[in-house]
Amino acid sequence: MLKSGIGTCWDQVELERLWFEKNNYEIKTIFIWFEVNYENNYPTHTFLLFKKDNKWYWFEHAFESYKGIHQFDNIQEAIDYVITKQLEYAVKNNIAKLEDKKLIVAYEYTKLEKTIGVDEYFKHVTSGINLKKE
Repeated sequence: MLKSGIGTCWDQVELERLWFEKNNYEIKTIFIWFEVNYENNYPTHTFLLFKKDNKWYWFEHAFESYKGIHQFDNIQEAIDYVITKQLEYAVKNNIAKLEDKKLIVAYEYTKLEKTIGVDEYFKHVTSGINLKKE
């Protein structure tokens, strides 16, 4: 990925994880998707949050419209913001409707220990901590 400059958001988050962990940051890696039990075209997104000076930051590279570092007071505020932006993207591209927001679930997941395929990736990230607010 460093040589080609190409990688999914999943790939980029793992590269980001390496840097942030090496530099002793507290981080959270989050996967969001529209959780339904049928084949669909809903987008997914993976992103990294890091903590500095009692604030949480969304470090974004893959989601082109939001590339950069965004500050939040807490983790939930950051997750809610990314979910809103993901929904707006899906609605703008005629993939989802506003009422589909209730379908979006966020999972905090652990570091990948080996190279895995897409199905294994989905299984890994969705077996993490479900952060959906009831």
